[in-house]
Amino acid sequence: MNNLYEEWLDVKKDLAEAKKRELTLRNDIIESLNNDNQLTGSLKLEEDGYKIAIGFVIRNAIDEPVLNTIYEGLSEQEKNCIKFKPGLVAKEMKELEGNESIWEAIISKPGQPTLKIESE
Repeated sequence: MNNLYEEWLDVKKDLAEAKKRELTLRNDIIESLNNDNQLTGSLKLEEDGYKIAIGFVIRNAIDEPVLNTIYEGLSEQEKNCIKFKPGLVAKEMKELEGNESIWEAIISKPGQPTLKIESE
């Protein structure tokens, strides 16, 4: 098993380095091709026999403390832009007995286990 642990550590290190290198190359390519400093939408072009597609995305998120402060003053159209998604509070769930009605609405499935290996 020792070889398996060492191989996993090597692959994990290689993957981290590959991800870092891929991000650097991606940013270099985009910087060299995005002459208009485009921030949203897509850019498709052909270069040196390659078809290249770049997707630009702006990610928007809610600042909950600010939203709580201004929510009542928003128009209906503005309120329609906000989606309230139910979430679970793990601490509270652990205190349930297991026969409450809420369990009908909870979907449980196993996640990918984590693994940490350190050489001695």
